[in-house]
This record gives sequence, C-alpha cells and structure tokens, in this order.
Amino acid sequence: MKPHLIKNKPKHYVGMERTKQRDELTSNDWGLVFEEMMRRDLIDLPEDYIEETKLFTDPSELEDIYSKQEESNLFCIHRLQDAEENLELELKRRKLI
Repeated sequence: MKPHLIKNKPKHYVGMERTKQRDELTSNDWGLVFEEMMRRDLIDLPEDYIEETKLFTDPSELEDIYSKQEESNLFCIHRLQDAEENLELELKRRKLI
C-alpha cells in the first residue's frame, strides 16, 4: 500500500514497516483492508480509478429505453394471452370430440 495514498493513517498503520504480521496477510486479507479503508474514505484515488460507463447521456434516451421495454412487455403479454385463449379453445374442442 502506497503511503502517499492514505489520507489519515489509522493508529495500527502509523509507522508500519514490512513486518512479519504484514507479510503474513493473504491477498484476501489485503482486499478486506483495502475495502475497509475505502469505506472509511482513507484512500485518495485518481479520478479515473473507477471508470463508469454511462448508459445514457440525455434524459430522453432513458424515456426511449423505457418505452421500448414497455412495448416489448406488452407484446409478450398479448402473445401469452393469445396462447392461453388458444389452449382453452383446444381443450374445449377436445372435450366435445
């Protein structure tokens, strides 16, 4: 862990050199330490550390996505209703035979 990235070192990190305890930490342990320090906002990260992909840039794009999904859902609902109706008709037809 780079000391210049740590804002406020917790007491147990102050003066911590390469010690046996530090050397015995597993990769998972280091991950947990990192996550805890991130949670406490003790690590300064560069702006591009977490690159987020924007799914849309304009609010109208979100409305378009929502409308298309709604149309798709309604289409699926109508197909299911048609299939159920056809099944009921077929079952009634078979009972008459």
